[in-house]
Amino acid sequence: MIAKLRTALVAIIIAAIPAAARARDTAPSYATFASHGATLAYTAYGSGPIVVVLAGGPGLNAAYMAPLARIIAADGYRAIVLDQRGTGRSVAAGSVRADLTMRGTVADIDALRVALHQERLTFVTHSFGGGMALAYAAAHPTAVARMILIGSVGTDLAGVEVFGKILMTHLSANERAQYAVAQRANDGAKALDIQLLAEFDDRAKARATIASEPHPFIYPKISDAIYTDFAQNYHVASALRRVRAHVTLLTGSDDAARAMEPTLRQTFPNATRAYVPHSGHWPWIENVPFFDRALRTALYRELAVRACSDTQSIACVKSRGTKHVLARSMLERARHAKLFFGEYMPNIVETAVAAGTFKTLVAAVTAAGLADTLSSPGPFTVFAPSDDAFAKLPAGTVEALLADIPKLKKILTYHVVSGDVRAADVAKLHEAKTVEGSNVHIHANGGVKINESNVTTADIACSNGVIHVVDAVLLPK
Repeated sequence: MIAKLRTALVAIIIAAIPAAARARDTAPSYATFASHGATLAYTAYGSGPIVVVLAGGPGLNAAYMAPLARIIAADGYRAIVLDQRGTGRSVAAGSVRADLTMRGTVADIDALRVALHQERLTFVTHSFGGGMALAYAAAHPTAVARMILIGSVGTDLAGVEVFGKILMTHLSANERAQYAVAQRANDGAKALDIQLLAEFDDRAKARATIASEPHPFIYPKISDAIYTDFAQNYHVASALRRVRAHVTLLTGSDDAARAMEPTLRQTFPNATRAYVPHSGHWPWIENVPFFDRALRTALYRELAVRACSDTQSIACVKSRGTKHVLARSMLERARHAKLFFGEYMPNIVETAVAAGTFKTLVAAVTAAGLADTLSSPGPFTVFAPSDDAFAKLPAGTVEALLADIPKLKKILTYHVVSGDVRAADVAKLHEAKTVEGSNVHIHANGGVKINESNVTTADIACSNGVIHVVDAVLLPK
């Protein structure tokens, strides 16, 4: 168990993903391999290019990773879910504490690579599983093709304390007291269940996840041993600069793990970043459609795609001398969802949610029924008041507007202009017609003003337009 919030870094993928979300399901197969005198196990789903799935914790039962593995398999890959040393079907390998180290973890992953006959590995990880993949990449920089890190630790564990403090703010006083009691009693399983409540935006989904946990869910002695060694030896930023693998950072918009992201962004400045809206630490559970699209995009980019000359043709992907086929319908779905073999760009609503500074605006847009419109192709230009801008309104104004939807909609559409109008073009205008119907007045002397509001941040690009942040709410006359 991770004492003092060390249970925080967990990877549970128990999402209730509807069967209809995938055209096919894949029965798992089980296999073992040798690693440094012990026998470890993994579960395989599907066929195709191999993707290694690493659970978190450390020391969690990887059985909960099955739903994610099936998603990966259904998209044409072979998902390999590793039972970490001392857990699940690898439980017998955890008897020697000296092997429960960062170096031992790296050695186990490399033994898995050899057993799978792979020159390089693609990882999909979550939480502390990301740290395991990063430690492996630091030790074997040429043996990693891609890392898709979901809510991951950073390149050191300094951010874990901040992560834990943020989570505690999401618990009630009673829940914090219960958590403290569980910690003092060394009841890691109970502490983890309480903590999971803080890691979700949706408490109902959190409780459903807790009810669905495999048993045992956590192996406390394994968790404590591995984390203790990582805490002493996990400083990998310098070594990771040699890594040429592509990195995707896939995070819930409200995930406390975003506090650990800066070191990853500094180490991997070219990493793809995607934030899953309306999600905490478990985005595949809280927002399945968005998470699914983002994950598939990241996995597609892993492949060396050779498009056929005819756009109506399928794409053929080379994989170890064989052809792995992506169905035409899959590619068409990706195109229609604006998923390219490049950066994923969220739309206006997703961008506002991910920023975390437009909570009042997002709540108002949702209440007014405008979220779908501002998520549509557009394009739109939005003059977006920050939470601080809404706070300047007289007390009770926001509450009154939320109770008067027609008036709320009129004010919100007064902040929207049709088209993608960037700052350089805005500055050339004297006025612009809004979706509400009347004009906003534009002044560009010593900075851009919309009516009496200042543009504080300009040109936040979105897939369906652009956001300019303003410091006051615009009110039509």
